[in-house]
Amino acid sequence: MTIPQAVSNITSKIDPFWTGRVQSMLSHSCISRRGSFHAEVSNLRVNPEWPRKGSITLTRGDGKRVRLYMTKRDGFKIKLTP
Repeated sequence: MTIPQAVSNITSKIDPFWTGRVQSMLSHSCISRRGSFHAEVSNLRVNPEWPRKGSITLTRGDGKRVRLYMTKRDGFKIKLTP
C-alpha cells in the first residue's frame, strides 16, 4: 500500500472532506518529488481528533518519518523528522 492510499483509507474513516486535500498536498510537496512516497507504509498513526487538530505521522520504508501537521490557515504543513 502506498502512503497516499493509506492516508485515503484513514482519512475517509475520519472525515471524507480531507481525503482529496491530503492526497493533493502529498503529490505537490517537495517530499514527493524526492521520491519518498514510492516507499511502502510501515507505520501510520493518527491522532483521534485529527483532522480537526493534531498530526499524522508516516514512517517510510527507509525509516525516515514524515509528519503532516493540521493548520487552520493552510490545511497542512509537512515536516520531515530525523
